[in-house]
Amino acid sequence: MTVGLFIPCYVNQLYPNAAKATLELLQKLGVKVEYPSKQTCCGQPMANSGFAHLTQGCDDLFIDNFSEFDYV
Repeated sequence: MTVGLFIPCYVNQLYPNAAKATLELLQKLGVKVEYPSKQTCCGQPMANSGFAHLTQGCDDLFIDNFSEFDYV
């Protein structure tokens, strides 16, 4: 089992220790974790603001980055 670690921008900016703790917990449980270095905006800010129609590029990139993993 391989997990793709997705860290949204708001977690990175506001709760970075939560992201670190997630990684540490998964590793302690013996889970293989990878962090796709090309991950970017997931599109949530645009979608939450009523501009979901502008998120297709973000959606496509997310799928490209995480489709190979068993879990995200």
